Amino acid sequence: MSGLLLCGCLLATPARGQETPAEEPQDAPEDDDDVLVFDADLLRQRGLDPKLGEYLSRGARYTPGKQSVTLMVNQQRIGQVDVTFDEGGKLCLDEALLERAALKLPKATGPGGTVACDDFRTTYPSTVVEKDPGQRTVTLLVPGDSRQPGREGVGGYVQGGVGALFNYSVMTTRSDSSSGASTYVAAITEAGFNAGDWILRSRQSYTRSDEKTTFDVTQSYAQRTFARWKTVVQLGELDMLTPVLPGTSITGIQLLPEAALQVGEGPVISGIANSNARVEVRQRDVLLYVTVVEAGRFTLSGLPPLASLTDVDVKVVEADGSEHGFTVPAVALAGLVRPQSGYTVAVGRVRNVELAPGRQPWVASASWSGALGGWGTGSVAAMAAQDYTALGGSGFVGWRFGTSLSPYVLLSHAKDDEGTRRGWHAGLGLQQTLGSQLSLNAGVAMQSREYRELVDVLAATTDDTSRARYREQAHVSLSWSTRWLGSISAGYSRATVFDGRPTSRASLSWGRNFSWATVSLNADRDLAQRDVPDSRNDTVEGDAYRVYLSVSVPLGERRRARTNVQHDRSGERMGLSYTDAPSSTLSYRLGVDRDTFSGRTDTSASAAWLARYLQTSGSYTRSSLGNSSSSVLLSGGVAMHGRGVTVSPYPIQDTFGIVALTDKVSGVEISTPYGPVWTDPWGKAVVAQLTPYTTSMLEVDTASLPRNMQLDNGAVSLEAGRGAVAQVDLATRYSRRIQLLPKRPDGTALPHGTTAFRTNDDLVGMVTAGGSLFVYDAVDGETLELHLPDESVCTLSYPLDEDEDEDVIMPVATVTCTPGAAEPSS
Repeated sequence: MSGLLLCGCLLATPARGQETPAEEPQDAPEDDDDVLVFDADLLRQRGLDPKLGEYLSRGARYTPGKQSVTLMVNQQRIGQVDVTFDEGGKLCLDEALLERAALKLPKATGPGGTVACDDFRTTYPSTVVEKDPGQRTVTLLVPGDSRQPGREGVGGYVQGGVGALFNYSVMTTRSDSSSGASTYVAAITEAGFNAGDWILRSRQSYTRSDEKTTFDVTQSYAQRTFARWKTVVQLGELDMLTPVLPGTSITGIQLLPEAALQVGEGPVISGIANSNARVEVRQRDVLLYVTVVEAGRFTLSGLPPLASLTDVDVKVVEADGSEHGFTVPAVALAGLVRPQSGYTVAVGRVRNVELAPGRQPWVASASWSGALGGWGTGSVAAMAAQDYTALGGSGFVGWRFGTSLSPYVLLSHAKDDEGTRRGWHAGLGLQQTLGSQLSLNAGVAMQSREYRELVDVLAATTDDTSRARYREQAHVSLSWSTRWLGSISAGYSRATVFDGRPTSRASLSWGRNFSWATVSLNADRDLAQRDVPDSRNDTVEGDAYRVYLSVSVPLGERRRARTNVQHDRSGERMGLSYTDAPSSTLSYRLGVDRDTFSGRTDTSASAAWLARYLQTSGSYTRSSLGNSSSSVLLSGGVAMHGRGVTVSPYPIQDTFGIVALTDKVSGVEISTPYGPVWTDPWGKAVVAQLTPYTTSMLEVDTASLPRNMQLDNGAVSLEAGRGAVAQVDLATRYSRRIQLLPKRPDGTALPHGTTAFRTNDDLVGMVTAGGSLFVYDAVDGETLELHLPDESVCTLSYPLDEDEDEDVIMPVATVTCTPGAAEPSS
């Protein structure tokens, strides 16, 4: 077809404003485009039917009916919009389209007081419509006084919609040994719904072990974004957010900038596991994240939002039940999230302070963040409650050459049974980058003995607990990457509590890709060589040091063999494993490890599967001593909406969408910002995450469509406001295809250049040099009219086999073309 268009361009002359035939009235100014006039004699000389030039002279047009297009208004992108075209390809400017484009509604002249397709053009005659069917875009050029006041910046976002959701992440582990069996279950769930851009959510965490069971409702709130003011309102049980001061959990109301809800990069936490192990991440004794990792170095990323001025406790539970862990100091988290410009105000009653039941005073906080001239950004905050006040300030200053500083100072004034406590807490962060190869991140923090956070006061902190609080913290990490040496990273953190006990941890990592293998070396060490208290005043047993060397050899595109050696204070472990990924959604691992000190041998197997409706992984380990351990992890989401119930393999976020095919087809793969999803038996799939106020792309893998199905538009872009539930309809249709070998009555083939039209003058195609005519959207028994280069006409009809072999991509049929024109369709 591209060759046809190129040929047409060579043989056509533009004639601006040329009259069109009376039977095809031109729409002005929408269709006031250049008219292509084709030279019929030149077409004949090139062996082409002159009617082809007549067809192409009409220009590119959208097919009649509803189409999904990208809409632009005065060069401002509005987004994906469903619009309607009439039989001539003319755009209907109906009420729904005008509202989505934030244009004023004209005086209605349609039936029942509705806006007719041409009412807007009549009211604003200078309106110009530009259509590009190839790019599936429509651009409206309208006068300024036709825009709705105050909606110029927000009219293009998908807003509204109703839908409920339930997210889950459930893990269970079991260990069996000669001394008995133990079971651990953990679940993190989220339930809620969206309606009219309001977001209602309730988040819970549940753990059960042999010793105890815990259940916490971490948050339960309603939220709405007011896009015009770029402000978010939250009501209910929520976490108080301030850019400087450590917050707390409250039941109340909070106003904050919309951008403050954007998830930042978040921390990356690394450690080493001796075996298939369970990793728990906690902050202030609240379980934030739990997962299962394989033996060796592990890296946790994409963690839920963490409080930037509170330590993070990481506990690793090995397959044999032994535990070790470490603490990520708050100073290493302080510079990860930069405050967004604007004001934040929160008022409510404190909740979930376990050590002092009944002490739930009212608390209020206010803060401001913004630019400080050309120097950088700054934030100030204040907090007040009964017997407690706090002030804080922070800044971010960046210089050339990749250097930035992040200082902060906090002051507290608290009263308790022992009198008044006035304290301070100060810190400084340094970030330095040298090109893309070297980066440095360092920080130091100090606080006085009398400094208190609000939760310390309400928890009735004892003097013994006070002595266990950190007095100083320091952290430094360095990353270096070169082509020859590979990637090297090193980190060191140190903390001193008020009773003088220091704790420190050092880590080192090196890795390099060779042509034959990937080699990595990882080490970490507790330099204090003692148990480290976590934020719950418990102790987590830790190894003094741990070194892990791994060599991974590729055995193909998706298969690898790995050998590893681990050394710690208990001895050495050597292992060999095989990993394979038969598909992009399934992987498994088989391994064997031997402890040289005890002579114990462990065999293990693990697998991970991204299914259409959930994600699941599992592992099993058995030792030569008869001990065994197993784990299973399930996660996903369920969306309930106006069209039914649809499951998702991913947790569903604040802003999501439902994709629906017009035909109920299962297993069609759609690429989304979160990852691939697949339609269910009803032809629907959940887009688990749409980034608010940013373009999100959805693309259909056409190879996953049934062979006889056509898709009008396989790529859709969306720009949704926070809290929207977007409905995306993809028009599909079952289409038959056939390769015709048209012949004259004497059996000779029709010449190359013969063009075929349906009885409604739609172009079907052109006979190739090999004598074939490819027909798409074939209809059993339909009549085609063929125009030969000598301007003679013949007609043919073709049958379709209802019992067609599905393995045949395109059936072939020989048909006879009878001289004479076809009867025009009614």
